[in-house]
Amino acid sequence: MEPVEASLAEPEIPQVPPEYRLYTPQHVGLATFLGTPLAGAYLMARNYWSLGNPSSGWNCLGLGVVGTILILAVAALIPSRAPTTALTIGLVFGMMHVAKGLQQKSIDTHVARQGRLHSGWRAAGVGLLGCTVVIVGVFGWVIVGPEEKVTFGANEEVYFEDGATEAEARRVGDALKQAGYFNG
Repeated sequence: MEPVEASLAEPEIPQVPPEYRLYTPQHVGLATFLGTPLAGAYLMARNYWSLGNPSSGWNCLGLGVVGTILILAVAALIPSRAPTTALTIGLVFGMMHVAKGLQQKSIDTHVARQGRLHSGWRAAGVGLLGCTVVIVGVFGWVIVGPEEKVTFGANEEVYFEDGATEAEARRVGDALKQAGYFNG
C-alpha cells in the first residue's frame, strides 16, 4: 500500500464582489455636461471615497469647485453672440480624460472583482442637481453681491464694492464704451 500524500494547498475561497458601486469616466462626462465640472468632480470624489481614499476625494471636489468658478468667470467674459460649443465639448472630454487617467485602473479592478457600476441615470441626476446648485449659487451671489452701480445705458452697468469708488466705476464704464463693449 502506498502512502497517501496530504495536500498542503489551501482550499480556494470564493472572492466576494465589492458592495459599493463606482462611476465610469463616461458618467463623469455626462454629469459635467449637465452640471458643470462640480458635478463631474463629485462623481470622481465619490469613487475615491468608495475606494477608501478620502483625501483624494476631498481634493477632487475642491478642484471641481475651483474649476466651476473659473469656467463661470470665463463664460461671463465671452460675448453673448460667441459660440460656446467648443468650450463645452472641451470641458466634457477634458473631465472624462482626467477621470480615465486617475481612476480607470481602479474601475477595471473593481469590475474584474465582479463589482457593479452606478447607472447613467444616477450620473445624470447628479449632473442636474449640480446644475441646480450652481444656478442657486450664482443667483445668490447676484442678489447678495454688489449693491452699488453706475448705469451707462439700458443694459450697461458697472457694479462696484469693497473700497472701489463711483469715479473708478465711471472710468471703467467709459473705457468699455471706447472699446465698443458698451454700445447702447
